[in-house]
Amino acid sequence: MIDRIHYMAWCLDRAAFIQSMSEILNPLTGNPLVTVDPDTGALVPDFGIAIDEIGPIVKGGAWDEDGNVVEEPTVIPGHHVNMFGYGDLVLALTYGLPDEGDIFQSTRILDLLDASMHFVPIAEPGIPAGWEGTSGMRIFDPAVVKTPARVWA
Repeated sequence: MIDRIHYMAWCLDRAAFIQSMSEILNPLTGNPLVTVDPDTGALVPDFGIAIDEIGPIVKGGAWDEDGNVVEEPTVIPGHHVNMFGYGDLVLALTYGLPDEGDIFQSTRILDLLDASMHFVPIAEPGIPAGWEGTSGMRIFDPAVVKTPARVWA
């Protein structure tokens, strides 16, 4: 049995991520999957959801022993977020499905997200296999990302 559903999300910017996630309702609570704390600006996940907000990712680069840049790092643009569902949300999204396959085969994550975003497979060279919604949000199974910026403990 799957104990959590981990997926990676990408949007053009933080505002697009917040907009996308605030329009999708948690099937257990009827609340948006993500809201924003009005005092701190921090993302607040709803029941059964955990978030690791990364933002832009810096890849590569080299520095000498004095901290001088020898090779410029590359910034991967966009707003990157790791998310996972747990507990009763996992049960709701996996009931009756096989444990095998990627997260799109072994869960109903696309059904949850697709209600408002109409996801289609990504077929862009250089982009890992995943799905892109009409909002521009992309979701990926972590298994297809060669070098994740961060991983859950």
